[in-house]
Amino acid sequence: GEKIKTNASKKSMLWFLLNFNYKITYLRTVPAKDFSPLPKVDSCLVKFDYIWWNENIEFDKMVKLLKIFTAYKKKTLGKIEKILTKQWKKCKIPESIKNKRLHEINFEDLCKIILS
Repeated sequence: GEKIKTNASKKSMLWFLLNFNYKITYLRTVPAKDFSPLPKVDSCLVKFDYIWWNENIEFDKMVKLLKIFTAYKKKTLGKIEKILTKQWKKCKIPESIKNKRLHEINFEDLCKIILS
């Protein structure tokens, strides 16, 4: 729950996919003792609120871009832009986020990349 909530500090591909149309709020931890049979880990309760983004973002295009970017998740977006341009595809990353890694950007930044 902590990894997928909307205001998580580090973002993964799963975070972007879930937060595409939902605001996710971490509500509370549910202890393992509340279940039968007893699991080995605690669980959590999260809330999904449907939201609509104003940007005209195609989900399939976002998934394709995330698959490419997650292959280089330890590199900055500026380095990924150079790699992709050399390999096969022109990619435009806004100057303001070129020094960030994928897990450091927010959904609005991802929209800027997709729409460019």
